[in-house]
Amino acid sequence: MRKQHWYAYAFQGSDVDSGAPAIASTYMGYPDAGHITLFRIREARKASGIQEDGVLLSVSYLGHMTRDQMTGDES
Repeated sequence: MRKQHWYAYAFQGSDVDSGAPAIASTYMGYPDAGHITLFRIREARKASGIQEDGVLLSVSYLGHMTRDQMTGDES
């Protein structure tokens, strides 16, 4: 299985489905370590379920690993 560079994103805003205030996170893997661009931030915000006006609270690099390692299915 191919390794990716994994990042954790946290957002605050309104939930896409209910419109209620929410804090949400998501994990994204990329083939290159690259830069965290606005495109990647928007992609992660959408994946987190936060509306477009939500704000990025933090992003953390988690490491270079396979999906199975990331999810804990492999050490």
